[in-house]
Amino acid sequence: MQNRIYKSEMSKAAAKFNLKPKNGLKYLTDKGYLPEAPKEERLKGITRFLKTTPSLSATAIGDFLGAEAELNREVLSQYVDELDFTSKDLGFVEALKQLL
Repeated sequence: MQNRIYKSEMSKAAAKFNLKPKNGLKYLTDKGYLPEAPKEERLKGITRFLKTTPSLSATAIGDFLGAEAELNREVLSQYVDELDFTSKDLGFVEALKQLL
């Protein structure tokens, strides 16, 4: 039952994020899924949400990560830092696809 509630909450957050990312993040914070502090935990939480929520719009994610606000730049940095490009089997094109 808790899993179903969690999925429902994530679907609502994704819908809000797809319309206006700030509203999606506020929803997650208000529901207790995203910490306000410490800053590092908040950045990790936002990054996890972006990477693991399948119903997020790629356009909304790109718009969010490409915005010039400090939070957006910090999340982009966290997002890229969590990518793993160390595999010898990972070619240049595959690495670019992973990044995008």
